[in-house]
Amino acid sequence: MFFIFKGVKINYTIKGDGQNLLFLHGWGGSTQSFLAFENRLQTNRRINIDFPPFGFSDKMAEPWTVETYAEMVMALLKELGVTKVFVVAHSFGARVAIMLAQDVSLVQKLVLTGAAGLKPKKSIKKSLSIMRYKLCKRLVKIKLMKKERLSKFGSSDYRAADGMTKQTIINITNFDQTEMLKNITAPTLLLWGKDDTETPLYMARKLEKLIKDSALIVLNGGHFAYIENFEQTLRIINSFLGE
Repeated sequence: MFFIFKGVKINYTIKGDGQNLLFLHGWGGSTQSFLAFENRLQTNRRINIDFPPFGFSDKMAEPWTVETYAEMVMALLKELGVTKVFVVAHSFGARVAIMLAQDVSLVQKLVLTGAAGLKPKKSIKKSLSIMRYKLCKRLVKIKLMKKERLSKFGSSDYRAADGMTKQTIINITNFDQTEMLKNITAPTLLLWGKDDTETPLYMARKLEKLIKDSALIVLNGGHFAYIENFEQTLRIINSFLGE
């Protein structure tokens, strides 16, 4: 199914009946990211969204921010008549979930796995990389280096993106949501891979400290530990949401 937000066609699916359960995938993912959970969690009305420009959703005509993505989700929930919802979110999807959870009457329970949203610690390697990038930008500006050389900097997602998506990535990664965490009142379960290098375990511990009613479960695996430990994660989510 599709709906239109800011002129962009957004793909979503709905299965089942009961309490509304919203899945929010990570950057570069799609509705497929939670499809196995969507198929096995039978007791809820499961809503699964393709964040643009991924899955079957269209590309945006202009760069978006985390706020724009949250507004899009809110618009869909309003169209569906949803006033209360459970949320399960991974990585970038957790950024959107944190925004949604600022409405304490909307989000009833929250499951965050490998959640983004905190400003990362800068390693020496990262700091040196930033310094090299800034130096190269200056050299490009004074025509002592070709602009193409800048393409080697940034994540693989960033390097592969077009100009509009690159700016969206910049908007997202520069958005620190630390102060929003103290406003979350929904019971929150944090599921984390102990070997996660994208959103390291120290971030999970900080989330646990800042979100009032939260608990952390550490799983084997990395950034996609929720998939690597599918059956265990399924049991945990079922138990948490069913309490």
